[in-house]
Amino acid sequence: CTAHRIDPQLEVHSLEPDDRLLLCSDGLYDVLDLDTIAVCLGSGDQPETLAKALVQKALQSGRPDLDNSTALVAIVKQI
Repeated sequence: CTAHRIDPQLEVHSLEPDDRLLLCSDGLYDVLDLDTIAVCLGSGDQPETLAKALVQKALQSGRPDLDNSTALVAIVKQI
């Protein structure tokens, strides 16, 4: 097992009710453009439905180098 150094990038953001947060792998981020991701996240669906839809869009892209695609969506309910 080889140890890898991870250099996280930390930012502070203010959140409001109904904001959506996406945690995803590069198999999704590198495949879908930001407009496509924003449109999908802007729909009124539940987090699980949004995550599945984003992964499906990435898988349907036809990219032969796509090794994996993972998404987790959270919707802020109360601050």
